[in-house]
Amino acid sequence: SADTGYSKPDVYAKAHYFGVVLTGLTFTPTTGVCTSGGGSLGGPGVIVTATGTYNFNAMFLSIPVNLSTQACYPIIQ
Repeated sequence: SADTGYSKPDVYAKAHYFGVVLTGLTFTPTTGVCTSGGGSLGGPGVIVTATGTYNFNAMFLSIPVNLSTQACYPIIQ
């Protein structure tokens, strides 16, 4: 069967990531409460936090920029 990411969301996210090259890219799943952008409460969910470092190259300098973001999907009971 196809891997939907429900059992291992961190592995699923890393396998489906595309974009700029980030060093130390990690996806960390935790459980918590999903909230909307406005902060209203939702139900229980799995929160996946992604962190990595983008190396911004300007002329002869390489400036590391740490990036982090989260996504949450609800647990249907």
